[in-house]
This record gives sequence, structure tokens and C-alpha cells, in this order.
Amino acid sequence: MADFNIQVGAVVKDTLQKQLDGFTQKTVTVKPILDTKGVPTNVTKTVTDWTNAQGDSYRITEKFNKVTGESSTVINQYKKNCKSSTDAVNENSKAMKTNATSMDKTTDSSKKLGQSMLDIATKVAKFYVITKAIQTVQRAMGEAVTTVKEWDSAQTEFTKVSDLSGDSLKRYGEKLGEIGESVGRTRTEMLNSATEFVKSGYTEEQSAQLSKVAEMYRNVADAEITSATASGFLVSQMKAFNLTTSDSTTILDSLNSISNNYAVSSTDIAEGLSKSSASLSAYGNSMSQTMSLVTAGTEIMTGQASRVSRGLVSVGANIIKLANSAGKLDYTVQGATKSIKLFDDAGELKNTYDVLTEISEGWNQMSNAEQSSLAISLAG
Repeated sequence: MADFNIQVGAVVKDTLQKQLDGFTQKTVTVKPILDTKGVPTNVTKTVTDWTNAQGDSYRITEKFNKVTGESSTVINQYKKNCKSSTDAVNENSKAMKTNATSMDKTTDSSKKLGQSMLDIATKVAKFYVITKAIQTVQRAMGEAVTTVKEWDSAQTEFTKVSDLSGDSLKRYGEKLGEIGESVGRTRTEMLNSATEFVKSGYTEEQSAQLSKVAEMYRNVADAEITSATASGFLVSQMKAFNLTTSDSTTILDSLNSISNNYAVSSTDIAEGLSKSSASLSAYGNSMSQTMSLVTAGTEIMTGQASRVSRGLVSVGANIIKLANSAGKLDYTVQGATKSIKLFDDAGELKNTYDVLTEISEGWNQMSNAEQSSLAISLAG
């Protein structure tokens, strides 16, 4: 921008100079023209023209001087700008040198900082490894202490119902530990199960075998159950249906079959059986028949195994009352009276399963009122 101002000023200056030179170098020649009276007529006009030209010359000179001054000002400003630029360049050079020195120092500091961070990270990593190792050891020690305490507690409970002690108890514990490994259970869990069976009158040897079945049941159950719950269920079924130790696996097999083929859980069925097997067995029902009744009711009344069991026990009890009072069960189907004999040809009382099976054959033909009337007669 400064260069442009200088160039413009120079052009204007040259132009004005040429105009001024034209005026100063011009010679004015006046040749008088006389009128009829002998008076010069063109002198006044010529003098006037010359005067005007001289005035123009003064004005041009003033403009020239003004432009010249402005040009000088621009040139001086340009010089100042150049000096400022030079100073700025020098300052920038100094700053760059200073920055370079600072960068060198920063680089050195960064290197030192990086090395320090690396040293810290290495120490932290070592500390972490050591800490994890210590925590692992502490956890293992804690678990070991807990395991010892649990085993001691289990042995105390077992010795309350068994005569085993000392070396014989130690060997029994080792045997349970080996059995437990085959079903993924600890010797403490196995001993807890065995304790439940010994309480129910089984020998230590029988209890060891039954504890394996109980822990197998825990493994396949649909919900988390304790060793005591699993053992209690097996005892209730074995007692109800007079099953031997070797027959105990059939209970587990039946539960698995039911849960795999029907919309019920093994834990629901086990709950229902635990509360009804003893009574339904007394009413003449086998284990398979009892399981069928509980399964059918639980499949309809999902999650209400206990209610189903109480209903079945009530039905069985009322059938016996009807048998003792009338020997038969009368009901109607589409207005027609039907009767079911509650005793077979040998004079034996029919069990709950057989009576309900006969009723089911005409159940769908009954009206709602007839079904309700029969249900009241059966369940009370």
C-alpha cells in the first residue's frame, strides 16, 4: 500500500511539473489592436488572460507543493514502516531463538517426564501384580478357613445323629468327598445331605448313596435348593411309596421326564409331591399315579403346586367318605344320572387316580352347573 502511494504521488508530481514548466517558459506577446478612435482594444483582454493564466500557475504551484509534501509524508511513513518491519523481523528472530531454546528445554523436560512416567507405570504395574498376588493368597486363605469352619460345623451336626467318630468319621468324610467329586459337590455338602438321611433312619452307607442322588437332584433342579431340601424331598417319596435306596434314582428320573415333557418345573412338582405323596399313597395311588395327578393339576394352575396338592388330598379323602357312606359316586351328564362304583369287583376301594380317570371320560359333556356340582361333591 505504501509503494502504491509513492507511485501515485510521483505521477501527480510529474504532471504538475510539466504544467508549471509550460507556464513559466511561455512568452506572452501582445500586439495592440486599435479601434476607430485609436485606442487599443485587445490589451485589456490580453492582460486579463495573462493574469488569469498566472493565477492558474499559482494554483498549480500550490497543488504541486501540496502533492510534493504528501509524497514526502508517504515516503517518510514508508521508511518508518520499513524500519518497524525490520525491527519486527529482528524481534521475531530473537523470539524464534528464544522459542528454540525453550523447545530444547521443553524436549529435555518431556524426555525426563516421559522417563519418570515410565518408571512410575513400571512401579505401579509391579505393585498391581504384587497386590493381586497378595489378594489371591488372602482370598485362598479366607476360603480355606471358611471351608474348614463349614466342615467342622457339618461334622458336629452329623455326630449328633451318628455313632461315627475319630478315624471312622475321617474315612467316611473322605468317601463322601470322592462321591462328591463325581457330581460336582464338596464333601461338606455331601455330609450335610448324609446327615438328613441318617436322621430319617437310613444307615451311614445308605446315606452316602442317597446323598449322591440328592446332590444330583440339586444339579438338575430348576431353582436353587439346599442339601436339606433335596434330601427331605427324597425321604418323603421313599417313605410314602416304600422305595429302597436303589430305587431312589427312579424318583429323579421321573422328575426329569416330567419337566422335559410338560409345562411344569421340577421344583414345583417336587413341592407338590412333598405335600401330597404320603396321603395319596395312603389312598391307594402309586408314585407314578401321584406324579401324574400333581403334574396335571400344576400344569393347569401354574405356580400353585401347594394348592393343587391340598386339593388332591381333599378329593382323595372325600372319595373315601362317599365309599363308606354310599359305595358310589352319583353325578349327572347332560341331565342323565351317572354313577361310579367306588369299589372294584374284588371289593377293594378304588384309588383317587382311577376315580378321576372315569370322571374325566364324561367331563367335557357336562354343563358348567353339572361340573360345579360334581366338584363340590369331590372336593367339599
